[in-house]
Amino acid sequence: MGNRGNMKLAARSSLTESPANSDLRNKAIRFLVPFARFRKAFAEAPTPRKINLVIGCLVSGIAHLLLGEIEIGLGFLIGYGLVGSLLVYVIVSLGTGFLVLPAADALIVILILVCGFFALWYGGFVKCVEDNLKLNAKKKLHGSYIAHFLVALTKRIEAFFEQYNRQWHLAGKKNKTLLALSWFVCGIPLFFYERALQALAFLLVQLLYIFYMIARGASDLFGLFTLRQEGVMSSNTMVYGILAACFTLFFLAIYLLNLRATLIAVKEDNEEIPGPGIRTQARAMVNEKFYLTALFIPVLGALVFTVIPLLFMILVAFTNYSGNGSWAGNIVPAPNLDKYLSWIGFGTFARLFGDANNLKDMLTVFSWTMIWALLATFTCYFGGLFFAMLLNKKCIKGKVVYRSLLVISMALPQFVSLLVMRTMFANNGAVNKLLLQWGFIDWLQNVGWISSLDDFVAFWSTPTIAKTLIILINMWVGIPYYMLLMSGLLINVPADFYDAAKIEGASRHQIFRKITFPYIIYMTTPCLITSFVGNINNFNVIWFLTGTNDGKADDTDILITWLYKITIGYQLHDYNFGAAIGIVMFVITAAVSLIVYQRSSSYKNEEEFR
Repeated sequence: MGNRGNMKLAARSSLTESPANSDLRNKAIRFLVPFARFRKAFAEAPTPRKINLVIGCLVSGIAHLLLGEIEIGLGFLIGYGLVGSLLVYVIVSLGTGFLVLPAADALIVILILVCGFFALWYGGFVKCVEDNLKLNAKKKLHGSYIAHFLVALTKRIEAFFEQYNRQWHLAGKKNKTLLALSWFVCGIPLFFYERALQALAFLLVQLLYIFYMIARGASDLFGLFTLRQEGVMSSNTMVYGILAACFTLFFLAIYLLNLRATLIAVKEDNEEIPGPGIRTQARAMVNEKFYLTALFIPVLGALVFTVIPLLFMILVAFTNYSGNGSWAGNIVPAPNLDKYLSWIGFGTFARLFGDANNLKDMLTVFSWTMIWALLATFTCYFGGLFFAMLLNKKCIKGKVVYRSLLVISMALPQFVSLLVMRTMFANNGAVNKLLLQWGFIDWLQNVGWISSLDDFVAFWSTPTIAKTLIILINMWVGIPYYMLLMSGLLINVPADFYDAAKIEGASRHQIFRKITFPYIIYMTTPCLITSFVGNINNFNVIWFLTGTNDGKADDTDILITWLYKITIGYQLHDYNFGAAIGIVMFVITAAVSLIVYQRSSSYKNEEEFR
């Protein structure tokens, strides 16, 4: 109730004190706050840190390095280097004619890069100011995460061996023998301390690992470095090598757990504490340690279906695995022809960014991908919010009918709806037939918008029209989902907020801006992020509406459809080039998701709405 009362008071105060332009003014103030805090930090700091603050204004990454925050500093420096060098490279390439882009695409790409560079600078500057303010207040910084990890790891190793030495001197002959045996055989010592379930699991893993390494694991690990196993496709060799490496890491973790478990068992035996027994251990796995039982299958699934394919994609980008013979050294592995892959370092990335045609395709597709992801996300989001608020009004009759009509597109398989739309707007489709019958085609020919030789509007061949249609059709497909989501959230907005706002004389616009929308955006920020990332990888809408198997980057292609074309769609098998594009997509989506989510109120004020 205390939180609810505070939120009501906050709602009232924000309604009474804020004019129409308060949001813009507050955002401007929040943007300028770090500069005011910089003056305060600079005035209170000693000379060395004043120099650090000045450096932070120019290149914050160096300032973070000087403050001991190694990873943060390196992260900002790498970000500056990548974004800055790409920005300079694009500008120089456009200026020299090496790269030719349409004016709109060039402007969008440069704006995205400039905004990205400024966001990096501003984030680094804010972090530098905050760190110096903490130091002025005699507070400690976190420092290097890697250094902290290594220090913590060293302490844990020291504590383990101190405890091991202590228990060794307290142990009798039997316990000393079992402690020594645990270094060579996993699980066996635990059988003597009534820990049969744990012992059996450790022993089984060790036996499986030994048999696997003897049978093929060792050759698979070696093949990961050479990419060559007689009679085996190099791509399969890479997968087997990744599996062998993952299994090896898993065994090392089990081996360390075995040593720790044996030491704990010996310690309890020295203190005459009885072992838990197999029944107690089994009961624990379905009670206090049930999270281990429940998470085993999901973690294994994530490893098999996410981590291993991701590692495979990353590694393929550094090989010559490609059917594109226009680049020397590219091959498709064929053991019967003695063709095996080899490592080529960053050669694929040099091909992606160093070739004018590839760079042009990359930047054009990237700019449209970002525009598409933003428009597709926010049009569906606000469209769904609009219909949800409209149908949430008490004066609306027949809400069930209207909601049912909007949900029809969700009931149909998406690819069916998309293919129907593609057919309707085809050159000989229903829409063009209607336009021809109604005389619109003649009018368009008279005004010169289409050729006199054409009796149709080339909806899918004209980039601007095609992109507009894609956005509109995606709204038809996506708005119902958000409408249902928003309807549920609107019902849960506390009525007390609206009552307080009406008592204070707030207008509908103020109520929406100060109560409804903040509440909705707070609850749906994670959904917005996943929707944005999903639209970056939204293969269905783009491909089923405008996809062509020509192997080229068309005007409506996004990164995922371009990747599909150059690898599978046109039988190019240009896998290393596609993997490089996949890495670019992964970096973009991961960076945007993490940065936006960590800066959202859903992350910062997680406990507020509980």
